[in-house]
Amino acid sequence: MSLLKRVMESVGIGSVKVDTILHQEHAYPGGELEGTVTMFGGQTDQQVDQVSVRLLTEYRKKEKSRDSERIVVKQHCLASIQLNEPFTLQAEEKSELPFHLTIPYETPLTLGNTKSWIKTGLDIDWSVDPIDTDFLTIVPDPLSNTVLEALDLLGCRIKKEACEYAPKLSRAVPFLQEIELAPGPSLRSRVEELEIYLFPEPQGLHLYLEIDRRNRGLSGWFAEALDLDEKTTRHFLTTEDLADGPHAFASRLESFILSNS
Repeated sequence: MSLLKRVMESVGIGSVKVDTILHQEHAYPGGELEGTVTMFGGQTDQQVDQVSVRLLTEYRKKEKSRDSERIVVKQHCLASIQLNEPFTLQAEEKSELPFHLTIPYETPLTLGNTKSWIKTGLDIDWSVDPIDTDFLTIVPDPLSNTVLEALDLLGCRIKKEACEYAPKLSRAVPFLQEIELAPGPSLRSRVEELEIYLFPEPQGLHLYLEIDRRNRGLSGWFAEALDLDEKTTRHFLTTEDLADGPHAFASRLESFILSNS
């Protein structure tokens, strides 16, 4: 390889290019994602040491200094796979590598500002490492979808959603996805706000439900002053629990919320 070509490749001119094609637009926690990484050779043969595919997301974290507090956005790698052993990509050669990635159960849903993406990278000596980024829509798994549809049937609407830093409360990731909802008409007189946390797993779904009771008279005022106006409950739901669909679960959920507000 001439010195001129090596210098040009070191700044990304005439080097390898990469393009990742996802075989589906949507995936859900616990589901599968398939795709193909396509590499296009540059002006010369190049050694590719590694082709990696990573699933990334981001969360918010409060950072405090002596005089201030600010919110920073952090990236987190949910899953990573290496596709190959080192190989030589010939000049102007086209090479394809299929991949299969299991979406971790901790992957947050694509709601509000929360996003997830696939980042493909090639490790090549004497070159700018080619990178390709493809955003992926994470939809609810079947059990979470039933819960969200039930809340929708009750007229609840998402007010706010965020992935917040919570290392002591989360599982394999340092954040929790919190979904805040405005209550529907049948709940509005008793409930100020609902917050839910969804934790799918192979055996079922953990649902954390926080009910913010509406202030009602003097007793309600005292409860709010003493932080007694919130009730947090935890439920483990299986496929059998939700087998009758969102309408049946909506009725059960409505009765539960009203009896605890």
